[in-house]
Amino acid sequence: MLRIHICDNDSRLAELADDWNALAGRDPLRRHEWLATWWRYFGQGKRLLALEVRDAAGQLVGLAPWYLTRSFLAGWTVRRMGDEVACSDHPEILAAPEWRDAVIDTIADFLLAQRRNLAGTSPANGRTDCDSTGAPSQNPRWPGWSDLVFDCVLDEEPTITRLCDRLSIAGCAIDRLPQPNVWRLPLPADWDTYLAQLSKSHRKQLRRFQSRLFDTGRARLYTVTRADQLPTAWTIFVDLHQRRRRSLGEPGLFTDKRFAAWLRAVAERLLPRDMLRLSWLTLDGQSVAAEFQIAGEGVRYAYQAGIEPEALEQEPGRLITLATLRAAQEEGAAVFDFLRGDEPYKPHWRAEPHAAHTLRITAPRVWPRLRRRAWRWGNAAKAKILNPKS
Repeated sequence: MLRIHICDNDSRLAELADDWNALAGRDPLRRHEWLATWWRYFGQGKRLLALEVRDAAGQLVGLAPWYLTRSFLAGWTVRRMGDEVACSDHPEILAAPEWRDAVIDTIADFLLAQRRNLAGTSPANGRTDCDSTGAPSQNPRWPGWSDLVFDCVLDEEPTITRLCDRLSIAGCAIDRLPQPNVWRLPLPADWDTYLAQLSKSHRKQLRRFQSRLFDTGRARLYTVTRADQLPTAWTIFVDLHQRRRRSLGEPGLFTDKRFAAWLRAVAERLLPRDMLRLSWLTLDGQSVAAEFQIAGEGVRYAYQAGIEPEALEQEPGRLITLATLRAAQEEGAAVFDFLRGDEPYKPHWRAEPHAAHTLRITAPRVWPRLRRRAWRWGNAAKAKILNPKS
């Protein structure tokens, strides 16, 4: 029988690091370094709800890294760590492969049990035990929930799909709001094979860049491999990102001090694990582009970038994409993940779209259903205002 332990204490969250990462493997977007670090910088005003699923021997076999927010209109809402401005794609519930279905069923039972004890206090170890039906065996800080809201969910993500199926059968309402696609590029083992997939003009342009700029040394890609290189690379990356966003009339992500501190801390934690790919590109000695990428098992994720707005005629964005794509292919990556966003350059590189949506699951109770009705009415009214002819 599986049991759920509610981790609602920051110190307990830190203790989970090794077991957490054993479940996440080499997937940086699901690891402790990414999500628990996010909680450190974005958790203020939120309530931690990390659901540990353990077997009879106490081994961690599943983990839902979630948190709770509360408002008068929405009630208690369950969300996943790594959302908001961080935009962490590919949300999954972590589970050992042989336990996956049982882990999801246990979490579904827990959610449906709706046990409540608002007056309770956390045990000293920051953990509350519940059995496989969701019934607490101690005095939990679990107020119940009105909605679960997860962003950037792909249809092919099995744990979220199974959770939805289980909750839907039990009477929960499921709403899916379209989001921009996630774009993924399958990389063949041979670079020439990849180039052959591109249009003739694009292929010709990339070969010209390679021979005239990279082969001659005019264009160079530098990637951080040591801690002492990180400060220089970070300064270049942030400066180019902010300069480009300001040139477009936008503030840039790094005006948010929480985001800046979080991503820097993530970089410092991922670097010694060989999962950080922070690179910058120089053209004739000038830094013109930078990329913050992370490396998983056979996958390279392109998370954030910056380019020199005064060098647009030299196409620095295309140059660094060429360089980092080739570097990923040489490392043995099978997939280059451009993450969410329908920018036109992504299909130009032959990336493939994967439909994504925001998932909203409403509890099968009167007040959550009334709130859902009001929320749907508000969305319909907003859509009517924005698109009066539809």
